[in-house]
Amino acid sequence: MPFYRVLPHQTYSLSVKFTLLSGNLKIVRLMIASSAQLEVYDVHSGPPLHIAYAKGHVDYVKELLNAGADVNSVKFHEVALHHTARVDMVDMIELLMEFGANVYASDNLGRKPVDYTTPASPAYTCLMFYESNPLSLQQLCGITVRMRLGTRASEVIGQLDTSHRIHSNLQYCDHPASLQSGT
Repeated sequence: MPFYRVLPHQTYSLSVKFTLLSGNLKIVRLMIASSAQLEVYDVHSGPPLHIAYAKGHVDYVKELLNAGADVNSVKFHEVALHHTARVDMVDMIELLMEFGANVYASDNLGRKPVDYTTPASPAYTCLMFYESNPLSLQQLCGITVRMRLGTRASEVIGQLDTSHRIHSNLQYCDHPASLQSGT
C-alpha cells in the first residue's frame, strides 16, 4: 500500500509540481499543453504558481500565468506578492503586476505586500509605485480578457483577427514595465 494515493485528476498537477521542482521549462510547457490543472492545491506547496515563484523561476511563472493560472491564488493566507516582496524579487513583482496581481491584498495578519519590505529596498519602491499608479484601462481590459478565457487564453487570443496592437495588449508581451522606463 503506497504512503498516499494519487487520484487520477491529481496526476497532471503533481506532475507539474515535480517538473517545476526539477527545473525543466520544456516539460512544463508540454504539461500545460496537455491540459494540466493549474489550480489544484497541494497542501504542502500550494498550486504550481506558488512553487514557481518560491523557486524564483520568472520564466516558469510567466508560462503558468500565460496559461491561465490565477495570479492572486492564496497559499497559507498570502498571495505571490507577499512572498516576492519579502524576498525583494522586483522582476517577479513586475511580472505579477502585469498579470493583475492585487497590490492591496492582505494576509491573515492584515498586512499588504509592501508591509514586508524595507523603505530603502527596490521592492518597496516598486510596490509603492503600483499603489500610487493604478493600471491603465487598456491593461485592465487585457487582464480581464485573459482571466475570462482562463487556460484557453493564449490559444484563443492567437486566433483572433485583430490588429497587432490589440493582440499585444491581450496577450502578455515582454514590454518594459513602469519602473524600468524611469531608470
